[in-house]
Amino acid sequence: ELFGYSDIPSGTELTDDLIRRSMHGYYACVSYADAQLGRLIDALKKAGVYENTIIVLCGDNGYHHGNNGVWTKGVCWETTNHVPLLLKVPGAKKGQRSSALVELLDIYPTLCDAAGLKTPEHCEGKSLLPLVEAPGRAWSEFAGSQFRKGNVIARSIRTDRYRFTLWEKGWGHIEGIELYDYINDPEGNVNLA
Repeated sequence: ELFGYSDIPSGTELTDDLIRRSMHGYYACVSYADAQLGRLIDALKKAGVYENTIIVLCGDNGYHHGNNGVWTKGVCWETTNHVPLLLKVPGAKKGQRSSALVELLDIYPTLCDAAGLKTPEHCEGKSLLPLVEAPGRAWSEFAGSQFRKGNVIARSIRTDRYRFTLWEKGWGHIEGIELYDYINDPEGNVNLA
């Protein structure tokens, strides 16, 4: 994926300068997004609506930046799937953290719940408001994700200890299997499968 950008020709070697520029661009993007969020919050406060506004900040994929020899997000590993999710809900205690396994498809039902709306029947996720109210409570036993790479799909299940990923080309045509134990191998370096 890194070589798909216009200023990095295909087949270019990952030199120290290219790595430095890539990291600089990534951190500049994060800094810019942070500044824009600050401007938005300032505007909400100035308008007098901040306290009654629901804010959701999330990312779609994580970047590896060289972890396990991978630079972008073309895998279905922990760093790729562990994305930021911050919620500001009116009336909720601020500054809490949770290590619960949640999915991005939980955002829609959470917004409905926080706004006092009925969640549509077609939604697969569940509201995170109970978790916002009690971050340490028991929650889901697993979270799922998937990633498409050409005509191969990786479907992954993460529990509090393991990540299992099945790479398939169509249904039943297995291209690869991965299993990581994050208690004994926190970095996910050893594929037990």
